[in-house]
Amino acid sequence: MKSTSVERLQGILQSRYGKGLELSFLNDSDDVIATEANAFALKNGTLHIPITSHGRFLAVAKVPDASALPRSSAEAITEVVKMILEPAIYNWYLDQTETNRETGVFNHLGDLHSVQDDELWLETNGERAPVVLLVSHNPHRLPRLALQVHEVMNRWAFVHWNEVRAQIFGVQDIRELGAMTIFIEDALTLSSDEKFLLNEWIQTSKAENEPAIIIGSSMGWSDLKAKDILPSFLLEEAGFHQIEADRLPADRRFCEEAIKLLLDKESALQ
Repeated sequence: MKSTSVERLQGILQSRYGKGLELSFLNDSDDVIATEANAFALKNGTLHIPITSHGRFLAVAKVPDASALPRSSAEAITEVVKMILEPAIYNWYLDQTETNRETGVFNHLGDLHSVQDDELWLETNGERAPVVLLVSHNPHRLPRLALQVHEVMNRWAFVHWNEVRAQIFGVQDIRELGAMTIFIEDALTLSSDEKFLLNEWIQTSKAENEPAIIIGSSMGWSDLKAKDILPSFLLEEAGFHQIEADRLPADRRFCEEAIKLLLDKESALQ
């Protein structure tokens, strides 16, 4: 399967644990049984990791020759694999669902539409700088992790929204800040006018030399949507780059690799 996400995960797991990674989209009942009760399961020496989202079984990631792995390593592998692949595959699934609805052609394979491997792809956000949703139940983690995300994006400056909000009166004011990172510590602190302005700006933003936005929240994307916390377009953009801070690996280097995968436009299913 042509997938940069899978290829890069394979590289990470190979370099760190000496293990490979396979991804099966077939809705194999044995795979479902092996994984439905646990975050992961060992079957004939292979680590089976269910890829699920919103109650839907999407795929199974398999790590061969994993019987000798300590449980802590199996748990770390499971977390990073699920964190990277679940949003990527679910977004692809939604894209395929919408395409099939428009064309009237439905070809199901279990819960996942069946397409040729070379047809697997995800629409990316064009050339504009990303909107990142950073989620953690511990708000004290967010500023430090936001700075780490900023370093991965390699932008020229990092500022808090509170430091610039008084200078922002229109879309052009945001554009003129250039290729910096703006960190909004909590989505709940944005005023109605600020939400409207950010939503208007992101709809017209086309250039990488405009700011990247990191939005902190104690609520995940689904909760933000259900409670109508952010405008629809801004929220949809943030959904492409959602980072669940509490699931990131503790090891800094491994954490950076995971963040790069979550942010990289090329890591979508190709």
